[in-house]
Amino acid sequence: MKVGLILLLIIFSIQGFSQDANKIYLDEYGFPAELSEAKSYQTIMQRPHRPNKYLVNDYYLDDTMKQSSVYLDNKMYVQEGLFISYHSNGKKMEEGFYKDNSKVGNWTKWYSNGQIQEEYRFDNSKVYYQRLKTINFWDSLGTQLVINGKGEYLVEEEDPVSYSKGSLEDGLKNGIWIGYDEDGNIAFKEEYTQNHLIEGVSYDSKGKEFKYDKLNESVMTPFYKSVANNIRYPPTARRIGIQGSVFIRILFDIDGEILKARVIRGIGGGCDEEALRIVTMYKGKCCETVKRGQVHKFIKPQSMILPITFKLG
Repeated sequence: MKVGLILLLIIFSIQGFSQDANKIYLDEYGFPAELSEAKSYQTIMQRPHRPNKYLVNDYYLDDTMKQSSVYLDNKMYVQEGLFISYHSNGKKMEEGFYKDNSKVGNWTKWYSNGQIQEEYRFDNSKVYYQRLKTINFWDSLGTQLVINGKGEYLVEEEDPVSYSKGSLEDGLKNGIWIGYDEDGNIAFKEEYTQNHLIEGVSYDSKGKEFKYDKLNESVMTPFYKSVANNIRYPPTARRIGIQGSVFIRILFDIDGEILKARVIRGIGGGCDEEALRIVTMYKGKCCETVKRGQVHKFIKPQSMILPITFKLG
């Protein structure tokens, strides 16, 4: 399960888009909220001369822009077009394009001081972990550390790890990578070949070793079984031949119980409602994940995106 807060959409003003839009208030996880609980707000605007395009703007409550995205529908199921995010000081943070909800082509990132940080690219490799390649990388002072996919790369990590660093070849991780905690202690060591993890060992606060060959392992089997055992193909969808995947965003509290869930990409025919039903009916707990060989409990609410597939036999 991917741990982390969900993507909050924001926007810059573009000439030619309608400016008559209502504010939609969002909580810190991107779910609709009352103003008293909101951390940001969102507007959705249809482009007059391109009715199949919707510009979604997200702002902090002080009207500082956070992000801009383009969607093919006003329910924001399919992201397709230019995406720009901003640091809290208003400087650009990341820019690139989406197609069918996936990043494509060339992307650029910047530090909050305005210095360029990274240029990377998504290609069509059949090997999923080789689709993302880092082309160029700079430190915050402007020193270039990766040139044309080769050099030393630094990655910010999630708690309790602060960052990791290692070598890139052809834009992919190769050789030994080492992660460090906030005190500078070694948190893990990993070996890669063309971005594929060969093996790794992590260390807890007492120095105990945990070996692994997968970065993340889910311990949510009961939840997944509940979804699989209770799903029902909607009669309307079956009758007219609708099939595909519905994507549900789920928010868990620190005990692993489901707080909220909503459809972020649907296929219609009753499938969206059925996917939401089988997710929200689950009353168990999903409070752990195995990361780098160690079991981690939630220390704050977490969100995930779950695809639920409807396929006619």
